[in-house]
Amino acid sequence: MKTEFRLTALKAILHSLAGIIGFVLIQAAASLAFYIPIQAVACILNAVVRVALMFVLFSLYCRKVLKIDLADCRARKPVFPKVWAVWLPAAVLLPALVSLYFILFADGVFANNQIEAGATANTIVYAIFCTCFAAGISEELLFRGYIMRLLEVRFGKVAAVIAPSVIFGLLHIANMQSPKITDILLLFAAGTSVGIMFSLICFQSGSVFPGAVVHGVWNLVIIGQILNIDVSPGGDSIFTYTLQSKSVLLTGGAFGIEASLPAVTGYAAVIISALVLIRSAKSKELGN
Repeated sequence: MKTEFRLTALKAILHSLAGIIGFVLIQAAASLAFYIPIQAVACILNAVVRVALMFVLFSLYCRKVLKIDLADCRARKPVFPKVWAVWLPAAVLLPALVSLYFILFADGVFANNQIEAGATANTIVYAIFCTCFAAGISEELLFRGYIMRLLEVRFGKVAAVIAPSVIFGLLHIANMQSPKITDILLLFAAGTSVGIMFSLICFQSGSVFPGAVVHGVWNLVIIGQILNIDVSPGGDSIFTYTLQSKSVLLTGGAFGIEASLPAVTGYAAVIISALVLIRSAKSKELGN
């Protein structure tokens, strides 16, 4: 880290809340782009504005209020030069293997929804720019960059990994319709696991950007509506694989396959890989 700074527990929490509020306001401001009648242009503008505002406003807040640089929140190049050799393949393999598991081993019905060419193009543009690029970067900058750094300074690394991961999971409850207690528990476990996964990627690499790539590619493949794997057909998606299973462990319940056992198994595999890499790096440092 470039700058050493201290925070009381109250200030760490209040600055974290300010970050979440700022994030919500930025999302609201960027959503005005969707008033543009050309959907593809609206999607691209929304994504660019979201990411640009995140960097500009969070950089200003860090410099003017916290008296640090945004780079102190790991918004910088990875520390280890070979980090992309690990996390780029992981970004592709994680969603690909989870999707393949469902297609190969879970009973379901595949369908091509045959939506018109214009709608297909809009779905792909939205998936790439909004679901992948903007969501991946903005959420990682907030949770694994800004909030995790504040909590790390005051409470240490373990709390900095766990707390934002729990918050990250809980905030996604709003995306469920009429959830049951089992749905909430599944989401809590999955959301916390995926938050820990992104946090450890950030710690291992020294940067929010490898995690943003893993996050973005996951969003693109799993929730980008190019291929929708769910218990009900996704009418707006290009392709669908409708699951026949009634097991919430397989389907993920109301939140979908991101909260399923196969997905959580994938998160656990990445978590273990990150921990092995972190321990290996520490061993090399001690050896030197």
